[in-house]
Amino acid sequence: MGVKGLWSVLESVGEPCPLSELAERTVAVDLSGWVVEAETAKALAGAVNQPYLRNLVYRTTALLLQHTLPVFVLDGAAPTLKLAEMARRQGGGATSGGRQQLRGRLRRCARLLDALGVPHVTSDGEAEALCARLDASGRVDGVVSDDVDAALFGARTLYRRLNAGKTGGEATRYSLQRVRDELGLDCQQLRELALLLGCDFLPAGLPGLGLQVSQQLVRRLDGRPLLLQLSGWLRQPPLSTMPAVGELGRAPSHCVRCGHPGTETRHRRDSCALCDTVNGCTAAAESPVCPCDWHRQRRDAEKYSAELKARDCARRCPEYEADAAAAESELKRSAPLPECDITWRRPDLAQFTTLAGEELGWTEEQSRKVAAPLLARWQLRHGGGGDETSPLRAIQVVRTSKHHHIDCYLVRWRLDGCPEELETHEPRPLVEAALKPLVNAFLETKKPKKAAPRRPRKTKAAAGAGPQAKVATGSPSKLITDFFPIRKKAARVVEKGPCRARELDSDGSIADLSAIIDAITRTHIADDAVIVISDDDDDDDVLEVNTETVSDSDSDTEYVPLFRRLALA
Repeated sequence: MGVKGLWSVLESVGEPCPLSELAERTVAVDLSGWVVEAETAKALAGAVNQPYLRNLVYRTTALLLQHTLPVFVLDGAAPTLKLAEMARRQGGGATSGGRQQLRGRLRRCARLLDALGVPHVTSDGEAEALCARLDASGRVDGVVSDDVDAALFGARTLYRRLNAGKTGGEATRYSLQRVRDELGLDCQQLRELALLLGCDFLPAGLPGLGLQVSQQLVRRLDGRPLLLQLSGWLRQPPLSTMPAVGELGRAPSHCVRCGHPGTETRHRRDSCALCDTVNGCTAAAESPVCPCDWHRQRRDAEKYSAELKARDCARRCPEYEADAAAAESELKRSAPLPECDITWRRPDLAQFTTLAGEELGWTEEQSRKVAAPLLARWQLRHGGGGDETSPLRAIQVVRTSKHHHIDCYLVRWRLDGCPEELETHEPRPLVEAALKPLVNAFLETKKPKKAAPRRPRKTKAAAGAGPQAKVATGSPSKLITDFFPIRKKAARVVEKGPCRARELDSDGSIADLSAIIDAITRTHIADDAVIVISDDDDDDDVLEVNTETVSDSDSDTEYVPLFRRLALA
């Protein structure tokens, strides 16, 4: 399958893309490629029953649920040119080209596709050729295949390495327009590369040429037919007689001074004819171009190295021209377009459940889990939540949701014969268009509820608890200050000091000097004044004098500054 090394040439223009890019598009799928891929996957071998059918169901479901319609193309009878390659793949056994084993698997796939309502067509030859024709005619928007032959047959857009994972899936996109713009290779040049490298119709290609020389040769042709040019290289001069670089032999001696044939000694003795001197020769510039026959032939051989390489390889393989012409004719053959309706029909849930049980060993619950979401999506896309003839009917929009980064509604369904209700995530625009009454009912539940009317509050006067009522009953309310705690402050105690510091009365008690303190606080006393208190017991003998007028000889009276004299408890 495919062309040797061609994917490595196209790899630089491959673009990873999410499967969501295929939403609302139709793609042609090479079904044989999916079957062979699943049958050769070591991870699935022995792990699941009928891996190619299981793979088909899950991939198809993923595409349909993201609004991508796959049109499956089944292989017909193999072309005669491909029989040798098919025999090699089957271990050398003879083959009739009927592909009986493969076609049996394809028929089983077709039965499941019919139950899901998915369209499929059968090619009269290669499936890739019909896929490419559907794409080139505009009936589909691309081809899903891991076989590069679809590009050789003229597919405009090729999706490779499709992976329908739980996170949305992805694939690698190859655009023929980008191949043409960035690599300089159109569809015809891709076919010529296939003829040189080897393909299903010419497995050996042109032996001995290689990938790099093949690319160089095709680009140098610049649209000129490969086989026509090859015939000229083989039969018409100058290329038919031009020696290759390896055939030129050893270069003759050249002068190290002028770079012409001969030696420096001979030129010094006999002169150099090419330098046109009488004695010796002329020193040449750096990298001189020698006009001798040997160097001229070498330059020509290097210029046409790709053509000469292809010529020599074709001379060693005399049958190549005829085989390549037949292979090119097969690659250019246009598959007839089928007369079929490429639409998604209504899935048959009962038929799918029966087939899944027979082919995959699934229970009814497993089958419903896969097929019921498809039937629900089909009904929504066709404008309803299920009529009387449908076994599946929408009964409620439960809530909003996010599914594969898409704003959805969670819709509840009732399925005939199923005791449990089913729930599916459906895109909001689709649900709002098909299930408008259910959406309106859901939105009503999300509106804020009206607050219940409040009963008027009873006033204190109406409740008989106001101040007027308490006055009337003879129980006046207390002031708020009445509830503050009452703290008694201790009376200030001032030590007696009329005579000597800390001198007590005769009975040992401390005299009450409150009258003196009150008098002091009511009277403005200068900062430099002192209080003079006599030795008498008379509390009224309090004088204010200036410190400058106090005599130092008055030893009977103690003069103490005011703030030192008063000791407060």
